Amino acid sequence: MDIDRIVENKFHILIGTPGRVFHILEIKKLKLEDLNILVLDEADILLNDNFKLETYGIYKYIPNDCQHILVSSTFSYSVLRLAMKFMNNPIKILAKREEVNSKYSSDFYLPVFLEENKFYALINFFENSNTHRSMIFCNTINKAIWLYNKLQNFNYQVGVLHGKMTQSERTSTFTKFMNFELKYLITTDVLSRGIDVHEVKQIF
Repeated sequence: MDIDRIVENKFHILIGTPGRVFHILEIKKLKLEDLNILVLDEADILLNDNFKLETYGIYKYIPNDCQHILVSSTFSYSVLRLAMKFMNNPIKILAKREEVNSKYSSDFYLPVFLEENKFYALINFFENSNTHRSMIFCNTINKAIWLYNKLQNFNYQVGVLHGKMTQSERTSTFTKFMNFELKYLITTDVLSRGIDVHEVKQIF
């Protein structure tokens, strides 16, 4: 963020993470008396333990007549509680969920008791099944990077997406996957919401 520009309030729209916005508010570099609309995109994520304190902290600086918009792929209890606390008679707009045709899908469970054996179980699945384009979700960035490096060492056509990459890097990797230049895509929850990827045969 350009702090000097924020200090002068020379903007119509301000986009930022809860931690950064809250910090600028706390050091008195940002004033929101004239704020008209506050939008929380992926509100349930912004209200989890990683962002909750900062997100709630921002609300003490918001004027009472400000319009609040909460956008979320899932309507969790934390989102509902925030709506009840800060919004007056909120209107809920639900997008129709597309039915997923599970006629041709199957679920497989690979019991792996030791963490270090997961990689070889994955390799074994690749080598003994008809794997096509696949997406592999990891719960941490470090694990995603580790798995990406390991699969590259085994000469797999693999890419990785995570929150520490620049937007251009993520776009380039995702485009390669969509264009069938990559067979496997490793990612964190940065890609788990609101995406539409066709012809993916396996999700791990």
